[in-house]
Amino acid sequence: MFSFKRYIKSVLAVTLLAVVFVLVASGGGAFAVPGDKVFDIIEITDLHGTMEDTKGNPVAAVMAKNIKEIIKGNPERTLVISGGDNYQGSVLSNMLKGTPVMDLFNNIEVAVSALGNHEFDWGLDTVTRTDVPNYPIICSNLFYKDSNQLVFDPYKIFEKDGVKIAIVGAVTEESPAIVLAEYINDYGVGNIVDNVGRAAQEAREKGAQIVIALIHDGDNYDNKTGPVFDVAEQLGGAGGVVDAVLGGHTHNIMTATAANGTPVAIAGSYGKGFIDMKITRQADGALVFNTSYIANDTDSAVFPYGYNALPAVTDQAVNDIVDAAKLQVGSEAGQKIGETGIDITIAQAELPWGESLAGNWVCDIVKTVVNADFAFQNNGGLRIDIPKGDITIGTMYAFAPFDNTIYTAEMTGAQIKTLLEQAVGEGGKGIQTAGLSFTYDPDAPSGSRVVSISKTDGNPVNMSDTSRTYKVATNDFMASGGDGFTIFKTITSTNTNIPLRETLVQNILQAGHITAQLQGRIVNAQNTNPNEPVTRAEFAGMLTHTLELVEDEAASQFSDVNSGQNYTGAVGAAVKAGLVSGYGDNTFRPDNPISREEMAAITIRAITAAGINLEAIDANAVIARFNDGNEISVWAKTPVAAAVEAGIIYGKESGDLAPSACVTRAEAVAILARMQNKMKAS
Repeated sequence: MFSFKRYIKSVLAVTLLAVVFVLVASGGGAFAVPGDKVFDIIEITDLHGTMEDTKGNPVAAVMAKNIKEIIKGNPERTLVISGGDNYQGSVLSNMLKGTPVMDLFNNIEVAVSALGNHEFDWGLDTVTRTDVPNYPIICSNLFYKDSNQLVFDPYKIFEKDGVKIAIVGAVTEESPAIVLAEYINDYGVGNIVDNVGRAAQEAREKGAQIVIALIHDGDNYDNKTGPVFDVAEQLGGAGGVVDAVLGGHTHNIMTATAANGTPVAIAGSYGKGFIDMKITRQADGALVFNTSYIANDTDSAVFPYGYNALPAVTDQAVNDIVDAAKLQVGSEAGQKIGETGIDITIAQAELPWGESLAGNWVCDIVKTVVNADFAFQNNGGLRIDIPKGDITIGTMYAFAPFDNTIYTAEMTGAQIKTLLEQAVGEGGKGIQTAGLSFTYDPDAPSGSRVVSISKTDGNPVNMSDTSRTYKVATNDFMASGGDGFTIFKTITSTNTNIPLRETLVQNILQAGHITAQLQGRIVNAQNTNPNEPVTRAEFAGMLTHTLELVEDEAASQFSDVNSGQNYTGAVGAAVKAGLVSGYGDNTFRPDNPISREEMAAITIRAITAAGINLEAIDANAVIARFNDGNEISVWAKTPVAAAVEAGIIYGKESGDLAPSACVTRAEAVAILARMQNKMKAS
């Protein structure tokens, strides 16, 4: 899944991990001795069809090369598994309904895959067919509706060098809310811990000597709480039925250990790397874990190889798989349908929620094609920026990968207010609109945050009116109540059977050249003065929201940041992630305006934490471009130079950088959006 809720998701966990982390589940050293057996459990997760990255780098072929090197070194004791969300997300995989990924997984000997929520996207039958994949899907908590009958086997037991290893699967409990209703209505999703525990116990009774939970769910980006840790802490440890937990879904890289000593790891996403969990089973049955994250997204020409190397060291068999897929898709995916003179981005113009260029463009088209008063689009349905230049069919498959159709409905002003409240309320995911604009106050109680709604002509929409109705348009996912828009479950929606992606393609073909504008459709009432300075506490809050960190008041130990203040948890989260710090006198000075050089340093820390190395080739030369370069603090020169060279922060028209000047709200929003884009592009 790629909703923003769990997108930058990936960002922070990376902040907090070392690439290699040794986990010891029970006593003993990390090195094998005679009589010991060392197993390699390799986890890929959330590949999302990534055979190549957006630059054409050979992601799958390099990953295969690295995995095969490990298999070659330990052929009888290596098990390759996937954490789910295998297929949906790339042009090659989407257009061929996952076949290239299945061929890849067969080639690298994937033994089993967990069920991901995106395995539902084309209907389960599409990705569970038996004519291509040589590996099964396992899931212990998906049942046929209103029954106790499991849809998949809950676990599989593999015997490696005389040792029985069980892999127990489970899918995120969020699935009913984030899967298109027509694809999940026939199923029920049970509690992960209960069902994994039941399956693990059964596997033990059948002789499993090592049991690994393979969960398509993650942590709370704090390396200690969340679904994978619930499994580890309730089912692992001394006397437990689970020895280790491997996760997914959240797209973050994480290697950690639960409080009871159970190893927990997540392998990131998009083929950027994988987990190699080495398990030493000692002669007395004790297990020692040494877990590493192996990065593929490097420029290394030696093992582990990187797909950014020139040339990259690849596996030829997988190159052939990719080339064959390109031949099948080739001419259609590369067909130019139009062009744009700007980057039509999905970055939102306001925090915590705002309009985007891409959202405005899509909603305008949807509104027009069905002659609606208003149109709505969920943020998670638009996956990439449409880059400046030529637009191809392949671009549109990557931009709108889901096979959505357009739905219409009649809604009152009161119902529209409820819809918008669900977008900006607690746990909301924002929204994109056409035909109306609205203002909200993020500090108001959830359910009472929408301040006003106006039509495009400026006339207000009566937010309490339950009689007059408006024709609204949306996609089938939202119309089924997806992403928390449950208001749609209370009204009658009609499927127009007009495919969304094809509608966008037709618009581009007809126009030839497309563009989009920000029009103030979604306004944070607290950001009405774009030139107002942002305080250090406010910027910590904006950063915490952008990266979707979990607020933590306990981590904020400054003398001037007291418990109960509305920014305390955000400051704590940013401190915990290593992104902000205080002063030598143990103060944070939350009400002080943040300076441009402070902001540049913080954004570079966040990007570095995501595993992206941004360093200016010649920091002094970059600084010398500015009239006031000598005013930049010594500690800030390196990050400021990196931020300038990466296009995250710009100088003034005067030729100054103004490093000590206060950051305005408009600047903060723009710079955080550029930071997001840099993370996504990398």
